[in-house]
Amino acid sequence: MRSFMIILLSISLLTACTQSNSNHPSPPQTEPNPPTMDLPNNDKEKDKVDNQDHLDRTNTLLGTDSNNNGIRDDIDAYIAKKYTDPAQKKAVENMAKAMQKSLTVGMIADEETRRLEAKKLSLEIGKGIDCAFYMNSINPSFDLDILDQIESLTTNTKERLLAYLAYDKALDGTVHALTDPKGDCYE
Repeated sequence: MRSFMIILLSISLLTACTQSNSNHPSPPQTEPNPPTMDLPNNDKEKDKVDNQDHLDRTNTLLGTDSNNNGIRDDIDAYIAKKYTDPAQKKAVENMAKAMQKSLTVGMIADEETRRLEAKKLSLEIGKGIDCAFYMNSINPSFDLDILDQIESLTTNTKERLLAYLAYDKALDGTVHALTDPKGDCYE
């Protein structure tokens, strides 16, 4: 009986302690801040925002290429605005041409021909990537983000993205050899 009384007394004390804490007001709950739009705070972000207003978002797969140089006009203008050094500009243009061509791979009916064309274009894109890394090694201000930017600009509509994914799918199971990056820049 004595142990029962001790247990009952302990429970009463614990209950009294927890009730005394409930009389204290809890700290006020703060509401989360509403979402805000971050404005560009560096040149890279500013270029990205500025360029989006002038992107070709037409329903055509390849967009407009009025000078027939293999690069969509909006991407051509972006490259011309961003690169004044002729070697850097040529490297980025070569990459953009290969990316643009990759959009047509999915239209090739014969699977083997599609795979061979995808492999050929992949090597061209690889040369562009190698060249970009070489450019960056001799001039660290050469922005390697351009590789992702060109891909994003090229695949800026659903139709273009699906075409690029068809090219990517055609590459399944293929392998590539490394090349000489310096040589790729001057071909």
